Amino acid sequence: MELTDSVTEISGVGNKYKILLANLNINSIEDLLWHIPFRYEDRSNIKKISELVANEKTVVIGTVEKIDNVFTKYGKKLTKGVISDETGKLNTIWFNQIYLKKSIPVGSSIKLYGELDQNSTKPQFISPEWEFARVADNNSDLYVPVYSTTNGISNNFLRAKIKSVLRNYETSDLLDNEILRKHDLPDIKTALEILHSPADLNLINTAKKRLAFEELLFLHLRGLHIRNKWNQKKNSHKIHISEKKLNEYKNSLPFELTDAQNNSIKEILNNLKQEAPMNRLLQGDVGSGKTVVAAAAILAASESGFNSVIIAPTQILAEQHFKTLEKVLGKFKISIVLLTGKGRKQESKPKKLKEPYVVVATHAILHNLESFNNIGLIIVDEQHKFGVEQRTLVVDHYTKKGELVDILPNLLTMTATPIPRSLALTFYGDLDLSIINEIPKNRKGVKTWVIGESNRKK
Repeated sequence: MELTDSVTEISGVGNKYKILLANLNINSIEDLLWHIPFRYEDRSNIKKISELVANEKTVVIGTVEKIDNVFTKYGKKLTKGVISDETGKLNTIWFNQIYLKKSIPVGSSIKLYGELDQNSTKPQFISPEWEFARVADNNSDLYVPVYSTTNGISNNFLRAKIKSVLRNYETSDLLDNEILRKHDLPDIKTALEILHSPADLNLINTAKKRLAFEELLFLHLRGLHIRNKWNQKKNSHKIHISEKKLNEYKNSLPFELTDAQNNSIKEILNNLKQEAPMNRLLQGDVGSGKTVVAAAAILAASESGFNSVIIAPTQILAEQHFKTLEKVLGKFKISIVLLTGKGRKQESKPKKLKEPYVVVATHAILHNLESFNNIGLIIVDEQHKFGVEQRTLVVDHYTKKGELVDILPNLLTMTATPIPRSLALTFYGDLDLSIINEIPKNRKGVKTWVIGESNRKK
């Protein structure tokens, strides 16, 4: 079987099950194998029938002596069975599963997993899970995977089909032996076999690490691929600012910039002068002064004859940026415009703007970027709150037939989410990274509150 094959290639999976599996986002062999259990049931507690006690999940292995369907006068459909071993007999009852009479022949060896019913006069399991017992049950059946399911797709069905695929699934590993040895990882088939049929629960974390390693590796490679494509483009919006103008900006501020802010401004301004357009992430905690750093880039853009757009995920954030920019850029003859699509004097489509300008907007502006001219810098704040689709719209505006056009604006994204550097380089491998890791002097501390439902209105 190939990973890309449809699930209908599996024996016993027709169009009916294909539709049901699609509800679990399982369409291919790969989807099925990567449908990882969310927990495991320990079925190592195997007992004889005479040893059963109440309130204890237990495995019983016995022979089917009797199985019949019973229809009550109230319309209930029951399937009753009698299982025996050398120590005694156990009654079983299933509800609305009359197909079991044909599925479980008298005389077959069966393994049940259930709990003794306290209210019965005789030992009885109600709706136990079952499977046929093999002559030599191996340890892999002691820890049973539990999957996310849907109507018509049971846990047993998924277990059976995944086992079938694993028996017939051959693939070359995407990671070579050197990488596997270096990081002490199993090959992919071994990892999947452990996850779907573990003989030892201690091995599960190692198998999960194998899948996580591969996922993170490909996220990183994808980022590098995007970065490579981006760096091949020409920066037709090269932005410069004189040392005199930059110092004028810094001296005009009512506070002294931190070393981290100065370093971030330096990295951004150096980036804006390069042959390839900027694609940078500015990370800093709430209150660290990211907007003031971004304002330096906006001033540099205006000095080079370009306009800027700053996009925030909410109207409140957009208004905060607008007020901050009015304070720090007010004396530099830059038109600062707030467009949010709500409220008086606010709109999602601009009238004629006096250049140079910076437009502060919510994501409503994403569908109207063509209304703005000579945009040399786009700033996206709290980019993770936009979602991939909305952030992509920013870049898609400069994409033609799936490829980035030759002329791209400089792109600066900002986030207050604290992401460890190594993780940021993995998830945002397409971006250069600037970090503000200091809070300005005399800045009030940021407090995070958990608000109970009773104080929600307040």
